[in-house]
Amino acid sequence: KISGVRMKHSKKGFTIIEVVVSLVLIGIMALFLGLGFHNMVRGYLFARDNEVITQKGQIAMSRIAQELKNITLVSSPSTPTSITFYSYKNDVKSKRSIRLSDDGKEIQITESYSEEAPVYYPLTDQLAPNGFTLEYYANYNDTTQCYPPSARIIIVKLRLAGPDNYILELIDRVAPRNI
Repeated sequence: KISGVRMKHSKKGFTIIEVVVSLVLIGIMALFLGLGFHNMVRGYLFARDNEVITQKGQIAMSRIAQELKNITLVSSPSTPTSITFYSYKNDVKSKRSIRLSDDGKEIQITESYSEEAPVYYPLTDQLAPNGFTLEYYANYNDTTQCYPPSARIIIVKLRLAGPDNYILELIDRVAPRNI
């Protein structure tokens, strides 16, 4: 009271406590928004990289399956990580080979195999450990592998390494048409 007059306090505006609480709440919401955005970007990048790995694997597996379907004879130096075979391409019978590279990092293919110096071309890379294996079976329902030249069924296993230790495993069972 000043000389008998009552002063009215204005209720307009914010107290310092209200302002601090508002800033803290806005900061918390911004933090969660930032984390959500970060996870969204990581998810996008992970999906993009996995798409590349999946596409590489599917292309390589399609090519291997196509080559193996045209086999007329599996050659005896075939192993669980390589296959040498005879097949027809453009009506010409030739000896060819698909193998795991010496360093184990890529699958290689040769168009015409010669004993002296075959020229191998990369089919795919980014292989995981034990990234390429072949299994040879005499019949579709066999559980015991056979000697490669007597194989009627070839199972191809391809494992590619993706981001964040993601392993893409592709398996195909091929029955060569000409054996």
